[in-house]
Amino acid sequence: MIQMGSQSEADVGLRRGIVDGAMVSPPQSFLLVKDGFRELVGAEDYTKLGIKLISGGIAARRSYAAKNREVVVRTIKATMEGVKLMSTQETLSKKILSKYTRLTQPELLDRLYKFAVDAFSAFSEFSRDPTIPKEAIGSMARLMGEFGIVDRVAVASTSTEAFYDNSYVEEIKQSGFLKELWK
Repeated sequence: MIQMGSQSEADVGLRRGIVDGAMVSPPQSFLLVKDGFRELVGAEDYTKLGIKLISGGIAARRSYAAKNREVVVRTIKATMEGVKLMSTQETLSKKILSKYTRLTQPELLDRLYKFAVDAFSAFSEFSRDPTIPKEAIGSMARLMGEFGIVDRVAVASTSTEAFYDNSYVEEIKQSGFLKELWK
């Protein structure tokens, strides 16, 4: 395994034959498949296998989050508003996806939009409740240790709860924001 950099570099590495495989996410994976490459494992495969992973999220240094709690709470609220918009306004969502991914092909935009909506409905608890599942963090930490990305001993001796903080989400839930958002 070699570090290629961003998904763009991994794409170039595949196309030039420098590497035989790479981890890429949509829409990059869709473009590669369209150009004749094969997807070996996709997000739906993890779901079918019952593997819970988090592929993206909101992260901050613990010290920053503690000093700027309101910023963190507002960021989570804004993200949830974006999730709702995505799931309820397809045309606007595709326009936004096109702008930021620079995709213009309708079939790829349709596929990317469906992927995004399916990704959130696959983790239906997140689509309306952004609470971090302990088992997802635990399996990710364990895998990172097994692959040598982080110290295996440190991961094994650290409580899973040390890797995330759901208190921000709990505060949002207590405020009634999520219930109001999804009315």
